[in-house]
Amino acid sequence: SQLSSGSKLSRSSDDPVAASRLRTLSRSSQLSQVDSSNANRASSDLKLADTALSSFAEYITRAQELTNQAANGTLTASQRAGIGTELLQIHGNLVGLANTKDSAGHALFGGETSGSAYTLDGAGNAVYGGTASTSELSLGDGQSVKRSLTGPEFLNFSVAGNPTDLMAVIKGLGEALQGAVADPAAAARAGLDALGQGLDAVTTGQTLIGARL
Repeated sequence: SQLSSGSKLSRSSDDPVAASRLRTLSRSSQLSQVDSSNANRASSDLKLADTALSSFAEYITRAQELTNQAANGTLTASQRAGIGTELLQIHGNLVGLANTKDSAGHALFGGETSGSAYTLDGAGNAVYGGTASTSELSLGDGQSVKRSLTGPEFLNFSVAGNPTDLMAVIKGLGEALQGAVADPAAAARAGLDALGQGLDAVTTGQTLIGARL
């Protein structure tokens, strides 16, 4: 029977100890496949997050350059308004970037939400609609890793003790330079500190993502 079937065991009763060991090995094999799948998903999502955060940093750097120009007292109101237009375009790009999808097609920076991480309210402000945290994926051997960050984890910070977020800062600067405040140049100078803190927050997020990778 063994020769014809190629199997030493045809029934568990042939060798109960060996049969038990085979069942244990089978379960271990199945678990290793699950862990491998989770590891691959975590790696894919973290790489997507790292790429998106690099783009966030590039947009902030461009916003800093524009704000520096706008802080120059020799610019005309029309020139500042043009800079404000580009800043508002950057704001729109940041909202799109914050709604990047993960490898499963869900919001990369929205935690466990099934919809978009950010939506715009009636005034055009970006509002976070995700969950408070991102799920952890088991890697086996008692180890797990978070597959991304939530938007507020790297977009929210405080300026002089007042909570704000990067997208609100850039939108506010864009509107200020288009005439929403009496002294746009002063608003630009004040906004440089907020942009610096925003870049620091994104850089910290990149460090966390890098450590998880």
